[in-house]
Amino acid sequence: MSIYTKLLTHSAGMDKAYGRASKLWLVGLRTPSALYLLDPRLYKNTAEANGYAPETEHTFNKDSYFELIKHETGHEAFGRICGIPSNKLAGLSWFNEGVQFYMAGQLKKESNNFNTDFL
Repeated sequence: MSIYTKLLTHSAGMDKAYGRASKLWLVGLRTPSALYLLDPRLYKNTAEANGYAPETEHTFNKDSYFELIKHETGHEAFGRICGIPSNKLAGLSWFNEGVQFYMAGQLKKESNNFNTDFL
């Protein structure tokens, strides 16, 4: 599986790929044609040291950036496994996002607010 990947050097590129103004938390996006990632030099903790204004509220670290890449490429794999193009997964978006968070290792025990008492 090959995926065209574009490293964005400003959040306006994310807005263009997203098709509208994006939120400050959006640092990665998978579209039918490409994977877009915000340049790590534009994160809150790295921008100033690199001579840039921060373009996201996220703090960069290598582990979470790797998780981001796994998450976004997982969307493509999920669509291929389901036999549905990634741009046609809207009806399954909550499930797709949950699978990607789980598979990328982005569910942290300390941030899990899921209440299992009702089960």
